[in-house]
Amino acid sequence: NAATIEDLRKALPALQTERGQHYTDVLGSIYAARIQAFTEDEDVAETSTQIFPDTVAEEQIDEATASDIVIPIGTPRRLRDKPHLEFVASRPCLICDRAPCQAHHIRFAQPRAMGMKVSDEWAVPLCLTHHRLLHEFGNEVAWWATHKLEPLYIAQKLWGDSHRNQAAE
Repeated sequence: NAATIEDLRKALPALQTERGQHYTDVLGSIYAARIQAFTEDEDVAETSTQIFPDTVAEEQIDEATASDIVIPIGTPRRLRDKPHLEFVASRPCLICDRAPCQAHHIRFAQPRAMGMKVSDEWAVPLCLTHHRLLHEFGNEVAWWATHKLEPLYIAQKLWGDSHRNQAAE
């Protein structure tokens, strides 16, 4: 993270908040606070040594290796499964029961990522008309609530059905 922050500072020296603080300083303070929270939390340290017994105790880390430690930030998996999308599209529209359908990826099922759709496991069938209307509506959670449907539950059920069918074939 430190190298990325320095690269950002060099590449965009004018990238500042309204208060005149460079965004790299903001990122640095966020990272420092998270690292401090990790080191201050004894429960996390005890749990991590129980889960990862091969890890080195904090006292055994010298200053040379301390700068090499990188704390990974977890990212949700984004599965791509074309046969599953074809299976979803073969089902009737959840709103009007019409066909043909498109596989709609439920945008609120996973955290947003730049240029990335949610995983294919979070897809539900919508006809062209309702798919377009949903995207035009904007607030997807409210749109589904208006139609009194639970798309996450339906997507999970379709994922299970699809993979049972694929295993049978």
